[in-house]
Amino acid sequence: MVSKQVQGLNAPLPPKMLVQGKFGQRELPSVSQKEHQVHEDWANELRLADDKIKSLRDKMMEQVEANKIAEQDLHKAKMMIETRDSEIRRLSLLYEANVNLDKLGQNYTLEKLQRQNENLLKQLEFVNSENNKLASLQANSNENTKSINSKSKEVIKLTQKLQSRDTQLQEALEELKSKTELVQRLTEQ
Repeated sequence: MVSKQVQGLNAPLPPKMLVQGKFGQRELPSVSQKEHQVHEDWANELRLADDKIKSLRDKMMEQVEANKIAEQDLHKAKMMIETRDSEIRRLSLLYEANVNLDKLGQNYTLEKLQRQNENLLKQLEFVNSENNKLASLQANSNENTKSINSKSKEVIKLTQKLQSRDTQLQEALEELKSKTELVQRLTEQ
């Protein structure tokens, strides 16, 4: 293959090409068609290699992400296993200590009922204290009612006395008016 490439170098050269660059125009070296084809093939191979590298890089990034997710899942699974193992150890200790699980359940129920009983007793104490306050208020109210009733009776008696006194005064006033009229008549005559 090398000999074919070398032979292709001896082929006639295409016309010279001018390229405008930064520093002015310059002449491109002329290449043979075969050499040009070799360069194109090489460029295509480079493009294919770049595409393959990009594809492999993308796959590698996907694998890195998948690896991170797998590590997180593994960590969660390890934590769940540790929790399960600690619960197994706790239950094993209870079992080895000859703790009857039925008795353990009964003890839990008993403790729960005792806490409820304590709460109910506190509520009962509160209700009793409120009842005592209400009874005290009612007793004070009854005393105030008795006092008001006795004062009402006194006011009624005073009102009756005032009414009888008023009646007496009206009778005296009438008598005085009649005497005044009599005196006036007598003085007129």
